[in-house]
Amino acid sequence: MTQAAAQKPEPHPLFATLAIASMALVVAGVLDFLGPLRALDAELARRAGELGLGEGLQPLGQIWAWGWAVPMTVGVAWSVVHVRFSWQRWVIVLSSMVLTLGWLPVLLMLGRMSPVSVPVVALLWASVGSIVYAARHATPS
Repeated sequence: MTQAAAQKPEPHPLFATLAIASMALVVAGVLDFLGPLRALDAELARRAGELGLGEGLQPLGQIWAWGWAVPMTVGVAWSVVHVRFSWQRWVIVLSSMVLTLGWLPVLLMLGRMSPVSVPVVALLWASVGSIVYAARHATPS
């Protein structure tokens, strides 16, 4: 293998971030529209009811889930593409998941039920795409 073939291609972080984040949001939107994510949210609400937290829960609208998913997805994609080391990428991904899943029990204690599957799917898709992109391209200097 020659020296030129072994080098990684130059990154295009802005284009990559926008492409990965928009693709992740489209995937989450399609899955939400087709119904599997709504079924998952309904199952979570049912299980919250079994724990005794489901009585009188007021549902939050989908706008709140999308309001969280869009900036978090773009932010995670941007951050993962722009960091230099693999362990830093995993810290960003795991921190975003903890933040996203962490507001579900807080809202349950407040008597609210939020659809959490849309942000989780968007973040998972953006995380995987960003990590793969960052691993296959030269790190930005």
